[in-house]
Amino acid sequence: MFHKLKNKVDIPETFVLPGFSEKYELYGNVVHYGCGTGRGGHYINYVNVSGRWYRCDDEKVHFTK
Repeated sequence: MFHKLKNKVDIPETFVLPGFSEKYELYGNVVHYGCGTGRGGHYINYVNVSGRWYRCDDEKVHFTK
């Protein structure tokens, strides 16, 4: 059974997967806020466009660091 993480997780912007030599760049990630079951709450998306990170929340898009 899986459980929702309740602590901050640092995600590197570049990484190499185990067993591979290619370097990968992170272009986006999804974050869930709300109850721990995943059946409720709210999802937002962070996307990297030309080296700048944006937070996409429903119809709102904001620059973030």
